[in-house]
Amino acid sequence: MLRQRGYTVKALTSEQTDYSKTEKINLKSLFVNPELKMNATPDGFIKINSYDVLREFAFAGQKYYLDPDMTNGVYPTVVRISRFIY
Repeated sequence: MLRQRGYTVKALTSEQTDYSKTEKINLKSLFVNPELKMNATPDGFIKINSYDVLREFAFAGQKYYLDPDMTNGVYPTVVRISRFIY
């Protein structure tokens, strides 16, 4: 848009300093690669790869299985709905 109006535009770049290289390495060392493991519901009916054990919650005839992923702030959820009442 600026070029269309007659301005001369060029990118300004700077070289990476030794301090910034060191800080980048230090920051990268804080990250942990997540490891998925096979986890199952208590009865073994459902098996999925998850970061942690599945936590079971029951509410209103439904069972919920949560896998808290604190690193990313998410909760993958599996809902198990019984269609037949015994």
